[in-house]
Order: sequence, then C-alpha cells, then structure tokens
Amino acid sequence: AQAQGTPIIAYAKGGALETVIEGKTGLFFTEQTAQAIQQAVTQFEQQAQNFDNAIIRQHAEQFSEERFRDQFKQLVESKLNSH
Repeated sequence: AQAQGTPIIAYAKGGALETVIEGKTGLFFTEQTAQAIQQAVTQFEQQAQNFDNAIIRQHAEQFSEERFRDQFKQLVESKLNSH
C-alpha cells in the first residue's frame, strides 16, 4: 500500500514499527481489539487530508527489493574484501 502512496493502519508491533511512521505514512493501533481498530479508523478519517502520498511513496522506496539486493551485495563484498 505504501509503495502506491497509500497510508496504512497497522498493529504497533513487529515489522510495522520499522516501516510505518506514525502520523506521516500511517497510523498504529496498540491493542488487537475491534474497539482499538475502530478508534484508529476514526482517527485516520480525521487526519486523512494530512497524509502526503508522495512522501509515503518515497518512504516505501527504502524497503524496495532493489535496495535490499544492493545493500546485501555491498555487505557481502565488504566482508569478502576484509578477509
């Protein structure tokens, strides 16, 4: 969703904490309950106009497959060169 510039509502655990910026690329809910999700949706509806699709898309690019591949390659090469 973020790669398309769409803000998301995510559970505030695990990988979402690394990929979502609260209030900038999406919103979090902290409990896995219907009430917590409902509150997050209501908050999202109130703040929807504050999200910038271009910023969200730009942020998502740092998690692209290409960037991962390039950084992993650099890491492997640096370790090989140090031995």
